[in-house]
Amino acid sequence: NVKFLGKDAINVTSVKEIEAISARIYPNPANDAVHVDAENIIKGIEVFNALGQKVYSNPSVNEFSYTVPTHHFTSGLYIIRIQTENGAALEKMNVAR
Repeated sequence: NVKFLGKDAINVTSVKEIEAISARIYPNPANDAVHVDAENIIKGIEVFNALGQKVYSNPSVNEFSYTVPTHHFTSGLYIIRIQTENGAALEKMNVAR
């Protein structure tokens, strides 16, 4: 489970309070895909590489679960940002080949 309470560290142009949310990310490390399950509707998902560059975005998920395709990612550490109707969470995600 992912629980995060604090400031939005990725989007510094829009610093805002976010509330704790609960989400499950698996498998981690990922190979071809990572699955995200949340207690609330996922509004959007973004993935950032270690340099902070956005490498994946889906701003209109609108589901309780979502699969992020990672087959085109290189091996390494990524940050996944999960936005729900109740707040957002940031979590580390590894891609291993």
